Amino acid sequence: MTAQDREISVTIDGEAITFDVPPMMIDNHAFVPFRAIFEAHGAVVSWDEAHRSIEATRGNHMIQYSIDAALMNVDGKPIFLERTAVTVNNRTLVPLRAISEALGSDVKWDSATKVVTITTTEPTILKSEESSPITKPKLSFKVTSKTDINLKMTTDVRSKVAENSNLRFEVHYYGVKENRFYTALFISSHQDKDMRVSFAPGDKKIIAEFSKLRDPMPSNQYNSCMIVSDNIVYDDSECTSNNAAAAQAQFEEWQKNNFGISEEGSDQVTVRREIQAADGSLKDYIVPANDTIILIINSPLLNDDTMLTLDGSYYIDGSPDKTFPITLEYEVDKNMGLGLYDLYLTGLLFNY
Repeated sequence: MTAQDREISVTIDGEAITFDVPPMMIDNHAFVPFRAIFEAHGAVVSWDEAHRSIEATRGNHMIQYSIDAALMNVDGKPIFLERTAVTVNNRTLVPLRAISEALGSDVKWDSATKVVTITTTEPTILKSEESSPITKPKLSFKVTSKTDINLKMTTDVRSKVAENSNLRFEVHYYGVKENRFYTALFISSHQDKDMRVSFAPGDKKIIAEFSKLRDPMPSNQYNSCMIVSDNIVYDDSECTSNNAAAAQAQFEEWQKNNFGISEEGSDQVTVRREIQAADGSLKDYIVPANDTIILIINSPLLNDDTMLTLDGSYYIDGSPDKTFPITLEYEVDKNMGLGLYDLYLTGLLFNY
């Protein structure tokens, strides 16, 4: 049997790993089923279906990996990969070396025998007084009446729900990074009519997340830059430069409206847009009937901020005279961090 005929095998600390889908070599990188490689390292791994991402912890190492983007968040730092994950026989395969090294292991490849040798390190668990743990914020809430939505967040859990007969209001996770506060809001209408949601002015950004069909790439025709003089053909450099600038501007506009997360081979893409007015307010944003919208809000923090309040209101479409208040109060812990939700909350997966 030649080396080319051999299947790839993987050992970790001298023990062979068995995979239900064999390892594959793709673009000179070994790919293996994600759960098997994480668990072989002794990592606790989970799958987030809503965001199609893998979350894993081993010791002090924390990883979030979106399988639709060549990007991984390791201990709060983004790492750009050469290739996205792949799906084979209903199994998600991930790059073995990138995952193993992110978990602190050493990886060696023997091309002659097609053996990957992984050597792990002991997971480091710092004492609480030495570490900077990611605090899980505590979220308590109360509905002050049948129509008011009032949420209060203190430091212990990442998500909670408040709802009444009209609206469901979910704070899924939030935290602080580089002195900016981030929160993700999932707002659902319980009515057969659209709801209209508003937020008061303030120094903040409000980003909407939604799915759309990807637009065709721009294919405009540009001016010919060819000049013929004395039987000599050459390009007009100014014309060429103008064409390049126009093409770049068109591509950037297309990218702004179409860059996001999508499944391989699909024209459906999830994108994000800033939707706040110049003063940071949001006016009458539609929550479609019996549907859900996702808003990401981020705001700078002052040095002495210990609480952050977001005030808003809503009404049922067609009844603006019956407007009801929304209040969100967050206890700010500047050491909280964003944890595994860093890429999602800061928009690195979307580049909006």
